[in-house]
Amino acid sequence: MEESNLIEVESLVQATKQGKGKVCMNDDISDAEVKFTFGKGSDTPGPDDISSKLIDTADRSLMHECLKML
Repeated sequence: MEESNLIEVESLVQATKQGKGKVCMNDDISDAEVKFTFGKGSDTPGPDDISSKLIDTADRSLMHECLKML
């Protein structure tokens, strides 16, 4: 995991320990979180019949923006 991701995860852990867990769980998804999802999927399609492998092979910058909107 990249150092920037580790720093972000650590800040979320600290916020949760300070009682801000609900804020963390309902916060906007960051660019780092979206980027971290690429390459983690399987060939099994979801209810929309789209597999995460298909998303992984698509244009990364376009899919990144689409996933952030979702």
